[in-house]
Amino acid sequence: MSLNFNSIEAMGVINITPNSFSDGGELSSLTETTLKINSLLNKGCHFLDVGAESTAPFNSEISEREEIARFDKFLVPLFSNTDLWKSTILSVDTYRLNTFKYIYAKFPGENIVWNDVSGIFDDSIASFLIDDCPNADYVFCHNNSPTRELTSGHMDYAKSDADTDIAKELEYFFSKGIKLFKKHGIENRIILDPCFGFSKTLKQNLILLGKVPDLMKKFPSFPFLIGVSRKSFFKYLGGDILLDREIYHLAFLRQLIETTSAQRTIVRLHDPVVLELAKRLVPLPK
Repeated sequence: MSLNFNSIEAMGVINITPNSFSDGGELSSLTETTLKINSLLNKGCHFLDVGAESTAPFNSEISEREEIARFDKFLVPLFSNTDLWKSTILSVDTYRLNTFKYIYAKFPGENIVWNDVSGIFDDSIASFLIDDCPNADYVFCHNNSPTRELTSGHMDYAKSDADTDIAKELEYFFSKGIKLFKKHGIENRIILDPCFGFSKTLKQNLILLGKVPDLMKKFPSFPFLIGVSRKSFFKYLGGDILLDREIYHLAFLRQLIETTSAQRTIVRLHDPVVLELAKRLVPLPK
């Protein structure tokens, strides 16, 4: 796909799960899913991120069979019967290799992304991307889980605040991954994601909110995926000032656009209106 998009784009969240932290169970039929997708597209989403398993800390892992069954029920019929996926970039949110293989076989076009929150990337995954899905781009997420199979328990591997400079850890993590991408010649297919909420403490997430613009500038040739929409840690920012989390989200996006407007960025969110408002507050350079 060669990652052709403007300086900042919206990625709409489609959770076909019963237990996601903010919108689990909202989509229980093809009709509801279709209406949700159309709404996101009409509000300016260029990417659609579809996930069938919630990796929030309070949820239990599901089986690969169940995950694929959810995609089969809510995603495959919709995208198979329309030209939607041909004009929209489909992001498949799964840490399971076999699940992504299954979806990619259904939609082997150039508009597909593997959003892999496992943080596990090695020579075998590089070979898979080169040999088995040459048209797919890949989201490289920061996660401390030691194996792909343990991804859903990512909070068990959060490092203590005393032992971790979260910004430096992410810089090292991305630098190490980029060496592998360049070794295999696939660096132009990679999106970097700090992966807020994954194997990070509350304090580390809050620190990262302020550090992410500088982190992005350290890797200027790579697009970033930023997903903080409706994250629970926002409620700790205001102290005794109680505001809707989307207000904090808006303020964060305004700062992000103001400081990194020239860098390609995908904003993963539940309501694209928040990004549109942030853009209007800080007009993008022409």
